Amino acid sequence: MNSIVRVVPMMLVVSLLAFSGSFGADEKTDLPELSFEKYELTNGLQVILHRDESLPNVAVNIWYHVGSRNERPGLRGLAHLFEHMMFKGSAHHDKDTLLTLQGIGAHANGMTDKDRTVYWELLPPDQLELALWLEADRMGFLLEAMTQEKLDNQLAVVQNELLQKANKPYARQDELLLKLLFPPEHPYSWVVGGVPSELILATRKDVADFFEKFYVPNNASLCVAGNFDLEQARGWIEEYFGGLPPGPPREKLTSWVPVLSSERRAMAEDAVELPRLIMSWHTPARFRPLDAEFDVLANILGGRKSSRLRQVLINDEGFAQDVRVRQRSRELGSTFEIEVTVAPGRNLAEVEGILDGELRRLMDDGVSDDEVKIAANMLEADLLRRLERIGGFGGRASLLNHYNVFLGDPGFLASDFRRFREVTAKSAHEVARDYLGFDQRAVLHIVPRGSLVAGDSAPDRSVQPTSSGQDPFFPPQIQTATLENGLRLFVVERHNLPLVEVHFNILSGWSADTPDKPGTCSMTAEMLTEGMLKRSAGQITTELDRMGARLKSSSNFDASLLRLNIPKGNLAKGIDLVGDLVMKADFRREEFQRIRQDYQGRLKMEAVRPRDRAVKELQTRIFGSGHPYAQPFTGSGTEDALARLGVEDLLEFHDLWYRPDNAAVVFVGDITLEEARSALQKTFGSWRGSASIVLPLPEILPTADCRIVVLDRPGSPQSLIVGGFTGLHRAHPDRRAFQLLNQAFGGNFSSRINRNLRSEKGYSYGAKSRLVSFREAGIFLVEASVQLEHTAESLAELWREMEEIGSTRLLGGEELENTRTAMIDGFPRQFETLERIATSLDRILACGMPLDDWQTARDLISSSDSAKMEKLAKSGLDVNKVVWIIVGDWEEMKQDLVGLNLGKVEVMEF
Repeated sequence: MNSIVRVVPMMLVVSLLAFSGSFGADEKTDLPELSFEKYELTNGLQVILHRDESLPNVAVNIWYHVGSRNERPGLRGLAHLFEHMMFKGSAHHDKDTLLTLQGIGAHANGMTDKDRTVYWELLPPDQLELALWLEADRMGFLLEAMTQEKLDNQLAVVQNELLQKANKPYARQDELLLKLLFPPEHPYSWVVGGVPSELILATRKDVADFFEKFYVPNNASLCVAGNFDLEQARGWIEEYFGGLPPGPPREKLTSWVPVLSSERRAMAEDAVELPRLIMSWHTPARFRPLDAEFDVLANILGGRKSSRLRQVLINDEGFAQDVRVRQRSRELGSTFEIEVTVAPGRNLAEVEGILDGELRRLMDDGVSDDEVKIAANMLEADLLRRLERIGGFGGRASLLNHYNVFLGDPGFLASDFRRFREVTAKSAHEVARDYLGFDQRAVLHIVPRGSLVAGDSAPDRSVQPTSSGQDPFFPPQIQTATLENGLRLFVVERHNLPLVEVHFNILSGWSADTPDKPGTCSMTAEMLTEGMLKRSAGQITTELDRMGARLKSSSNFDASLLRLNIPKGNLAKGIDLVGDLVMKADFRREEFQRIRQDYQGRLKMEAVRPRDRAVKELQTRIFGSGHPYAQPFTGSGTEDALARLGVEDLLEFHDLWYRPDNAAVVFVGDITLEEARSALQKTFGSWRGSASIVLPLPEILPTADCRIVVLDRPGSPQSLIVGGFTGLHRAHPDRRAFQLLNQAFGGNFSSRINRNLRSEKGYSYGAKSRLVSFREAGIFLVEASVQLEHTAESLAELWREMEEIGSTRLLGGEELENTRTAMIDGFPRQFETLERIATSLDRILACGMPLDDWQTARDLISSSDSAKMEKLAKSGLDVNKVVWIIVGDWEEMKQDLVGLNLGKVEVMEF
């Protein structure tokens, strides 16, 4: 019996061409077609197929229409628990799913929110059958492999995750806000993660009952997108999913928007440095009428640099450190939220007074047509950028499922674009003025679903599928040219979307700061977009918004960047704007004062974040105080340095390093080398600068006189362990091989230290390690947030794992082969989006690496055998070089930590 009987009656094709020119471009912008096929199996599973042959990737994305809203008080957290349990094995694959997927070079993850649970894999096309087999097996046969031991282990992991979140600043914000907004019986009144005291009491029967009700074919939507054979995929889906029985029919609450009859207030204390104010209102549900109006209003009030609240609270007087405005769209009802973090030296009362004044102005005067048009342009451009990626969170596969689950129509994309364009100044004003008077109501419809039965498919599920044969992947070619003034350009063509990513690189970063003024480079880069004497920050932002463009300035240890993403029709205008910012820097003193105040606020926030404090202490210990690479990873500098900095220091840095011979421009997207050369020549051809200056880095003089440093934080519910030492620079010939070694040690979910501390012992929500490489050095980092009572044991396990990978448990055999395959097969994902390609090329340029790095990567990884791994582990992963920084309650862990006898322990105040 063929179970594909209710097919949506055609190959549905959604064309975006009707939106040509909607981003304010001077030239017609042709957008691509997004085609898909939707059908339904007889057991109720909805299937969406979307083909894209541009990269050797295929995305498998499955949504279950279940979230925290489907739980009940007393058992809150089960949806989040299943986000974890679904990776722990099923009847025919009774082992960690992530280990299997990472062994074939796949990326995989999951997430839960109030309305849905999502699982996705992004993998080589030859492994599509494996992904479908795994997803079907855990849909149909998870409970058969769910032992009490597994359940207890994942309950401990979830507890660790909740503790880790509780250990962060502003951790109680969501929980308190939900209690103010919703009555306790409303399914949105609790946080998604769950309640630890309830989760710990959950029995296996509780968990199984929840699974059998919600994780069933008729409550799921499966999307396969990417480079695959349609007929073959249909066959596999029918074979593996068609025979799974449907779950019971269930009632579905479709709408519940509470009404607040009066203002409700609460105050809570938290371990934070800066006060924060949050306001929230109930608004229409996701995709319902007026939902788009609130998206537009969020953009106008706080969604861009020139937005109303950012202008009055940050840019004018510096009352706020940060402003966020968002429409939190959900299925039963949404909330419109304003969040303001107060700047140092300001107070909540004056910020609330200003905010109230702006809200009154909005209610009285409304918004302008121009504000609405700019907001619509930005929202449409952001939606267009989502189409770059095929998989992961928010890619095309997820977007198709998003529309299907909440609307029943994967082809809603065109309407999604249109609904922003249909917002008017009048409709936005009306919802802002009148919506709190919206009447509350609840409506229940019960409709027959029809008869759902399992199909006749009965595959041998005990046989794990193998590769169906993989086509070779060839990284994109880099084209180069140089203008007469020495400005170099690099072009990677990709013509599937009318977008261009432009990265303007200045090949000097934080390491070029003078020792007495760290933060100069970072502030110089940030000031580039904050206005000039003849062009304010607001004018710059308005220009970008009209073009549907995004412009971000940033910096790192080796480079400073301006990153522009822009529809191709406006590229010339965008390049002209970047040219003005780079070549005509004349920073405004009032903007400098505001940015400096912002940096001072950042330092206060960093001072109370455990990870920032730990990593900063580690950098100082391994590089030596005052070394350029001992600067914080944030680029914020120091309080003393910020106090000494002036506009003249930034202008001096700019004059010294912002020169054509010290710059490189990267173009990725819908552009040719000649087009890029012509655009650059027109704007930058007359740019001149002095000869290059080379400043050698000072000698590294580590200051670590002991190997364990405790930053005492009394009352901390967890401990943070950070270990590290100086590592390989980015152009080092052994860097790729060391990355391979690290993947197995701590570089991915299936790594040794994560399996040890998370999966086996349940001490931590996650342990990881990575090599952060700069132009002339690097840092090897090991990190784990662990239960306070297991701090010493966790440190001992990390120490042991590092010793054994270079001695008694060398990396080799199947473990090495799987790790190598995962790295090689996962390599194409580096080229999925324009920004990722450009960023990868930025690093090549900043660190002086050869331009064939992409082409040689596979061979360098493939040739790294077990002998190479042993040599690198002994020389480059030496536990005796590690400095350990531990943030936690010293009194609670002192006895066990000293008892390890791992050397001198130094204790400092947090």
